[in-house]
Amino acid sequence: MENLDKSKPIESFFLRNKFFLLWLVTTIFLSVFFLVFLSVIWLTHVNTNAEILCLLFAVGIIFTIWKLKHQTDAMKLAEEELKRSEEKWRKLFNILPIGVTVLDVNQNITEFNPAIEKILGLTQEGLLNGDYNKRKYLRKDNSIMPAEEFPSVIAVKDQTIIENIEIGVIKEDGSVIWANVSAAPLPFHDTACVTVTNDITRQKDSLEKLKESEQEFRVLAEAMPQIVWICLPNGSNIYFNQQWIDYTGLTMEESRGTGWIIPFHPEDKQQAWDAWQNAIKNNKEYSLESRLRRFDGTYRWWLIHGVPVLDSKGNILKWIGSCTDINELKIAEAELQKSEERFRTIAESALVGIYVLQDGKYAYVNPAMAHIFGYTVPEMTGMSPNVIVQPIDHGLVVDNINRRIAGEVRTIQYKFKGRHQDGSTRIVEVYGSRMEMNSNPVLIGTLIDITEQTLAEKEINEARRQLEELYRHLNNDREIDHNRISRKIHDELGQSLTALKMDLNWTNDFIEDNLPVKNKITGMIAIVNDIIKKVQHIASELRPAMLDDLGLNTTIEWYCGEFEKRYGIICHLELDDMTAINSKIQLTLYRILQEGLTNIARHAKAKNVIVQIQLSSGKINFKISDDGIGISEKQIISKDSLGLLGVKERLKEFKGILGINSLPNKGTTLVICVPLLIEESK
Repeated sequence: MENLDKSKPIESFFLRNKFFLLWLVTTIFLSVFFLVFLSVIWLTHVNTNAEILCLLFAVGIIFTIWKLKHQTDAMKLAEEELKRSEEKWRKLFNILPIGVTVLDVNQNITEFNPAIEKILGLTQEGLLNGDYNKRKYLRKDNSIMPAEEFPSVIAVKDQTIIENIEIGVIKEDGSVIWANVSAAPLPFHDTACVTVTNDITRQKDSLEKLKESEQEFRVLAEAMPQIVWICLPNGSNIYFNQQWIDYTGLTMEESRGTGWIIPFHPEDKQQAWDAWQNAIKNNKEYSLESRLRRFDGTYRWWLIHGVPVLDSKGNILKWIGSCTDINELKIAEAELQKSEERFRTIAESALVGIYVLQDGKYAYVNPAMAHIFGYTVPEMTGMSPNVIVQPIDHGLVVDNINRRIAGEVRTIQYKFKGRHQDGSTRIVEVYGSRMEMNSNPVLIGTLIDITEQTLAEKEINEARRQLEELYRHLNNDREIDHNRISRKIHDELGQSLTALKMDLNWTNDFIEDNLPVKNKITGMIAIVNDIIKKVQHIASELRPAMLDDLGLNTTIEWYCGEFEKRYGIICHLELDDMTAINSKIQLTLYRILQEGLTNIARHAKAKNVIVQIQLSSGKINFKISDDGIGISEKQIISKDSLGLLGVKERLKEFKGILGINSLPNKGTTLVICVPLLIEESK
């Protein structure tokens, strides 16, 4: 933008038309002079020669005027061409992306282009008013730059061109504009110099960010446990972090260029070099495992990996890579290989089937597994599990496989019906677990052919069922016999003994004189009374009549009373009403009570017994507790504990449960739980 004083339009007009005015003034002057000269000649009547002289003089004046007009036109054309050139320069001046300013001798801006307005963030008015002088300026090192160091000042002072001076301009809002400024002096009386300003704020910010990024990279590289390196596009090394120097013992100078190959194991050098040359040639990633020599001469395995950094056209700018110590991993891999070999040896000779299931296929089966289903190992490798499963169990097997793959369970045990190659069914039992390989689930396990075992178990279960049926049948028969014998003893033998006692008493009453006979009969009566008591006791032991007549509660009260009299062990009773309960259950609980109290009397050394019957939630809870010496776990599970075995067998008929709690010297509690069954007749 040119700074022009628009308050002097007349002066501007004359400046723009100076050649035309010069021609006009000259023409008028010569014309007036010629007219005056002719007037003088005419008034004085000069001779013909004088007239000719005047005529020649007039012709000369006319030629002079014509010549001046011709020169004036030429100068006007030159001025117009200069004007057009100036307009072109002015347009170029205004569209330049760099700022251009023209300063006078006082360092004030007289002319400027729009680019400098944008760079400095000032308006035309602000530039002409010198607002830029109110700002502070910075040197490249961020220190304040005084005015005498400005490129324009130095250019004018030293009359020399000043180039590429980096200056920071602090704006009113505190932000900084960074510019590259050049200045050159101008040899005109009204201008001192011209400056060219290029905004480098963005470039400087990018450079600073690049420096920060490089610094962060170096800090990160030095902090990493791996070796980090950088190479030029041709493969020549330019950087290693401290880890390389610490490990190899080489200096940075020794490692530069192709020095990186020095610590490679002799057997690995050629392979490493060839791989590197191939990566450079084909712009591919560089990766290999190799042994590098440590400073103490020890070789360790390293994973060496490098990637090319490309420009927008795909050309390599540099290579960045790392070296990761994998020595322990290599040792672990070797151990794993040995372990796999041991596993394979064991698996190949195992009598049970062993499998590895991956991606829904058998990745491995041992010979025993293949033999179970009538296949060879190659035939089963890659086979789907559905092939060896009978259709009826497809859902079961698939569900258990999916549960393990999903991680719902890690281990599992189940049985399924397998399908032999010939179509026959084999019952197999699976013990499986889940593991991960390369972040993918893998199922491993063993498989046992239990076909014969299952058949044997069925036979055993059938035999057990028959024995249980036989036991219940015998037990029922025994109870019937006990009941029948008890009643016969009570009714027939009891009545006979009672009649005998009555006859003896009658006889004793009629014998008064014979004392020895009387005494003998009295003794016989005592014996008969004792026999009657024993008969009653035997009948009660076999089947107390009051159980059928008066119910379980009364029978327990009577039996516990007799127990107290016989053994001196106090019984405490807590009994819910059992009148409406099924008679078979009442008989079973009574027999269990008999067995329990008998064991307490024989082994417990107890002083007190608590008998409880509670009816709740559709169940009968029956407890017999004592304060004796207790019973050991070994005695509880012993096959010689026939009494407990008998109790368990009695409870099976009613799906009852038996529990025993005991602590040394703190007594034993027998806990019975039976479903509550109501007597239909009641």
